[in-house]
Amino acid sequence: MLGAAAATAQDIDYAGFLRSLRAEKTSIKHEGEVDQPFFAVKGRAIGLYGDHVQVFEYPDRAKAEKDAAQVSADGMTIGTAKPHWLGPPHFFRSGKLIVLYVGNDEKVLRALQARFGPPFAGG
Repeated sequence: MLGAAAATAQDIDYAGFLRSLRAEKTSIKHEGEVDQPFFAVKGRAIGLYGDHVQVFEYPDRAKAEKDAAQVSADGMTIGTAKPHWLGPPHFFRSGKLIVLYVGNDEKVLRALQARFGPPFAGG
C-alpha cells in the first residue's frame, strides 16, 4: 500500500514514484539512462530489490498514452519492434510514466502494482 507521502496513481511522476518507494524504506539504486528505440523519450534505470526497472517520463499524459498504445497485450511487440526479452516483460503506466520491468520477482511486481495497478501489457 502507498504511504501517506506518496503521489496517487493519477498524478505520479518520476520524483513521486521514488518518494513513494523511499517512504516505505525501499532500497533504490540509480543505474543511469536507458534508451529504448520504441519509446519517444529516454528513460531512467533504477535498481529495485536488486532487479532492473526502466522508467520513462513523458512531457505529458497524451504522449505517454500514444507510446503505450503501441505495446501489444503480451508485451512482445511494440509498434514494429519485436524485442527479445530475457524474461517476461511487465508494462505499467500512470499519468506521464511508462514503467518496464522484465522479470518475475514478486517483491518488484508488488511494489510496481501498488503504485500503478496491474500491468497494461505483458506479464
